[in-house]
Amino acid sequence: MRAERVSKTRQEVALSMNTFRGIFPAIVIATTLGTSFAVEAASADDMANTTSRQHWPRHARHAGDPFRSVLAQLGLTADQKAQIQSIYEQARPRFETLMTEARSNRETLEATAPADPGYAAALDGAKANASARLQLESDVHAQIFAVLTPAQQAQVPQLLAAERSAHEANRAQWKAQHGGT
Repeated sequence: MRAERVSKTRQEVALSMNTFRGIFPAIVIATTLGTSFAVEAASADDMANTTSRQHWPRHARHAGDPFRSVLAQLGLTADQKAQIQSIYEQARPRFETLMTEARSNRETLEATAPADPGYAAALDGAKANASARLQLESDVHAQIFAVLTPAQQAQVPQLLAAERSAHEANRAQWKAQHGGT
């Protein structure tokens, strides 16, 4: 009788082990997916609840246009902010067109061998685009500069220098942390 119980117990253990072996991978996968979704959801909530100034690094807030960072530091009036916003809004379609053209020029240059007869024309197109972008940026900054008071205009060079210095310091720190050259 005892042998039957031991045999039956072993069969139950074997059955439960087989069941466990079948279910365990499913449990692991479900737990992993559930955890990753929870982490993503928490990250999304954190990002939604965090303002850009707190979440994004200083250099990424106005990436590509340090002049915008400077404007944010000048204590602009509501009227000045509205005028500057209007200037940027008017220039945006032209900036977008120039950026699209620049991307196209870059792709053409990457796909064209320097010995190709069309390479010189593609290069001239890229140069003309870069010149047009620089001119548009300069025009926009001149229009914005005209909106500023003389006191604000006097602050711009120092603030731009401080932005440049902070950018270089951040860059050096990143290189030190990541072994960059």
